[in-house]
Order: sequence, then structure tokens, then C-alpha cells
Amino acid sequence: MTPFLVVGVFGALLGARWMRTPSIIYSTAVISMVVPMVGHLLFDDFKGFKVGPSTQEERLTLLALYGGFALVALIILLDNVFFRAAPASGSGYQGKIGETGKHSQKKRN
Repeated sequence: MTPFLVVGVFGALLGARWMRTPSIIYSTAVISMVVPMVGHLLFDDFKGFKVGPSTQEERLTLLALYGGFALVALIILLDNVFFRAAPASGSGYQGKIGETGKHSQKKRN
């Protein structure tokens, strides 16, 4: 997960459109891993184990730590699904806006 995070931050800062799909996959993978861990922390009984949260305060501390990962992944997911523009389908060229298509063609007199 960490190698992708480095590449993902680099791609997001550059505004790379190719980062949209990998970011969606990354964020859903993180969310799908954090949800069972949080459920285990909140609802499992750790009385017979040497390692694990023994008080409600320790459970909430771990929930806050894992919840931070889930929150960042949720923000990445929502940003890429709803706010970033998807690449134009069918166009093999990914240049600057206005370089191709009917909007950039100049009328000739």
C-alpha cells in the first residue's frame, strides 16, 4: 500500500488523469480492509488474549487511528468519483484542452 501512496500523492499533485482509476482501486481496498478491523476492535471480546484493547478507551483510541485511514481513503474515493474529470473515451490523444476536436478548428474564410 505504501508504494502506491507515494505514487498517488505525486500523481495527485501533478493533476494526472491516469491516477483516477488506480486511486479508486486503492481507496476501496483500504476501506474494505479497515471496516472488518474496526468491527473486530469494537465487538470482539479480548479478555482471554494478552494483546488487544482491554478498556473502552483503548478501543476508541484504536478506532480513531484506523478511522483516520478510512477517512482519507473515503476522501480520495469521493474526489476521484465525483470531482475529477474522467478521460474522454474514444480519444487516443490526451493533449491540452482545446488542441483537438471541433472547438479548436478555426473557420477559414
